[in-house]
Amino acid sequence: MSARGLNRRAMESFIHAGSLDSLEGNRREKLVMLSEVLEDLQKGKKDIIPGQMSLSDLLGEESEEKGDFELLFPDLEEFPKAELLRNEKDALGVYLSGHPLDSDKAFDERSLHAKRPGIFFRRSTGRAERGRHPRR
Repeated sequence: MSARGLNRRAMESFIHAGSLDSLEGNRREKLVMLSEVLEDLQKGKKDIIPGQMSLSDLLGEESEEKGDFELLFPDLEEFPKAELLRNEKDALGVYLSGHPLDSDKAFDERSLHAKRPGIFFRRSTGRAERGRHPRR
């Protein structure tokens, strides 16, 4: 791409951050296809002569043949949730689509309300305390 355009690293950051999630394909598929797309763009820029029309210009917007030139993504599974979150954190500095501890939330809720001898949870203070439960 041109010096003023987006480079590979910037596009990878956009993909990892999830900013292209509304487009077709999942993040893994987009990363796999990125090099092919960038190579095609470079070839296209070299082949363009000022004033020259491209094949897509000749086909027009409504042409059925234009579908033959669309980008086809490979059928790949999305990254695991932990890897998606790690990549988001690396790209943005924050988690947007979740948090790594979300999967542990249900476990924390169960363990918080589990009955243990000699330990009880006082709702008024929000703390766990030792001793006998006041209702016993």
